Amino acid sequence: GAGFELTGPPNAERDRGDAGDSASYLLSVPADGARHLWVEGLRLDGAGTANAAVYAPGASWSRFHRLEVTGAIDVGFDTGTRDRFARFQHNHVSELDAHDNGAADGGLGVRVRGESTHNTWVSLTLVDNGQIGLQLDAPHQDVRGLFASGHARYVIHHPSSGVDVKAGPVRLRGVTTFGNQFGVAVRGASDVHLSRVRSDSDGAAVRLRRCHRSVVTELFATNSRETAIQSGHPSDPADSVGENVFSRFVVAGSEGAGLQLRGRGNTVAHGRVANAAGVAIDLLGGDDAVISIATLASQGGLRAAGPTRLVDFAALDHRGTGLALSSTGDEVSGALVVGGNREDCGGGSSSLLAGTCTESGADGSRTPGAPGARLSPGNGGAGAFAGWVDRDEVNATPGLGGPSLPASIADWLAFAAPLRAWAVSAVPRAPFPDRSHAGACMDGIGADRACFVFDWALAPG
Repeated sequence: GAGFELTGPPNAERDRGDAGDSASYLLSVPADGARHLWVEGLRLDGAGTANAAVYAPGASWSRFHRLEVTGAIDVGFDTGTRDRFARFQHNHVSELDAHDNGAADGGLGVRVRGESTHNTWVSLTLVDNGQIGLQLDAPHQDVRGLFASGHARYVIHHPSSGVDVKAGPVRLRGVTTFGNQFGVAVRGASDVHLSRVRSDSDGAAVRLRRCHRSVVTELFATNSRETAIQSGHPSDPADSVGENVFSRFVVAGSEGAGLQLRGRGNTVAHGRVANAAGVAIDLLGGDDAVISIATLASQGGLRAAGPTRLVDFAALDHRGTGLALSSTGDEVSGALVVGGNREDCGGGSSSLLAGTCTESGADGSRTPGAPGARLSPGNGGAGAFAGWVDRDEVNATPGLGGPSLPASIADWLAFAAPLRAWAVSAVPRAPFPDRSHAGACMDGIGADRACFVFDWALAPG
């Protein structure tokens, strides 16, 4: 517990910036500045009367450790205004618990803005704040370890998210998001590096808008209620997003596509997508590179609207077309592994033949053009993964080995193995792959389906 507690009406100086003269705070470090502070072990409860529990535009080279901030009208922990009055710099914030902040349609757990740069944030817990868990509107932030949940309120033109990034460069590592409208949303920021991400039951795990030169890597996203990874938006200019890298990912059980990328010059590498209700990977721009990717048991495997460079690709057990390329500028090489699709290859590409992918469709034959890919047809995804789990030593959900309804699941994230997650199936449980596995484990899955635990680790051998 906290070593010291402050609750309800505010007892600190008023804001000097754009929050207004009536704004007030429980703990304030004024814009005049203070260095080498050590603030530890406080519970700060705004009780619906303070605009922020902590307001510290003047802190620098200081340490904030083991704080609980709650009940603020606007923000739990605020580094200050959006202008030069905010100089929260070179600080280290750790074990910060920001929950239940925000009134009406707004509210944030932590907000970083203005000239608040070069800070380190470690072990943040951000739960049930009104709209956003962590908002980064200042560059040069290093976030190491974060859990954000319950930021799912829909406000028109103001999306809710576990993490909202509006300035770069920033680095986020060890991010877990659950039950948000967007797990991580990047809006108007470039040079964002996002790694070691676990997302479950978010609307989308990651969404990038007006973003370039960013990296999303080591991502495990399950049960997304929309497209799991989104880059770009139909209302944005086509060149507002691109040259981003998505690598080392597992995306399983999304209600939309697995990945949908606008813009040009993106790289998608070393990942697998399964059980998407839509197309596993949907490339709407061009000049993209797809390297060492496996797609399984979705509406389709890969669909590309513009020139695409494809190296080592698998499309297995899709309800539609496994690989649909459409450009005369496509380049296909390496291995092309297909099978179990309604149609293995389609589209108007000069690098593929519709239906059979190559002229003969035979094992070892090569696709048209140089250098060409070596075809391996007639394959399937059965036995590719460790598969259904009958018991888990960590997860506390009763009757885990049998069918569970979403409302009865006691723990969505804790498992004995890192690539286990809840997944949907017909009842009785059907072996993978099966049409009943498409989409997310969520309310409304129907009376003939339920949720079970699936291990997405690759099977031995």
